[in-house]
Amino acid sequence: MDKNKHQSENLQVIGPSTYISIDNYTDVPAKIDTGAEASSIWASNISIDDNKVLKFCLFGKSSPFYDGKVIECKDYKAIVTRSAMGEEQVRYRVYFLVKLNGRTIRVLFSLANRSRNNFPVLIGKRTLNGKFLVDVSLPNIKYKPKPKQKGKISHYDDKYVLDILRRQTTRRNFSQQVDAKTGEPVEIKPDGKFAAQVMKTVIDQFGKYSIVKVFSGSLDVNTPLYNSVSEKTEKST
Repeated sequence: MDKNKHQSENLQVIGPSTYISIDNYTDVPAKIDTGAEASSIWASNISIDDNKVLKFCLFGKSSPFYDGKVIECKDYKAIVTRSAMGEEQVRYRVYFLVKLNGRTIRVLFSLANRSRNNFPVLIGKRTLNGKFLVDVSLPNIKYKPKPKQKGKISHYDDKYVLDILRRQTTRRNFSQQVDAKTGEPVEIKPDGKFAAQVMKTVIDQFGKYSIVKVFSGSLDVNTPLYNSVSEKTEKST
């Protein structure tokens, strides 16, 4: 008991929100969240080049901190998570030196689309543990969140999508395709009856994407799609 009290007394006290300095950006508002495991930061234009170098910009175009500077990183982590529905979600994580409450620490951030969040940065408990004590009774910083954006912003890495498609197509035999309604064989030709299969649905920080393998015909926004699982006709978007 005395040991825990002594450790708590040596921790720096911070409130539920604060300003941080990261890279060349100063006075960046950050939410302190003891309910979140990891820390995350708003990033956009995320891609991986042919040399496996991660490229991204901090913040987004609608952020006052956005300057379009492209950051290149070879030391990063790519985490693929899977939902209960079997959907894959990719998270890239990178280290930054952050000045928080006068103290410089090394923080592992998940790159995320935080355009819909009130704060562009979230500091989770893995970063706080053993360093800071959060006092929720302290006042929040005087920061006015920007208005919520409508629609979704997509900066998805096309190379990653194509890689998933290549891996999936090598695992299946497409020599015989049948109509989902009738069970009859479908003739595969470019101008024939439309037939396709959803190979993989991927969710990342920028949105939800379904990768479709077209066997016959062509697909556009006006093509009616029959979902053999729900047995309903849907629209492509």
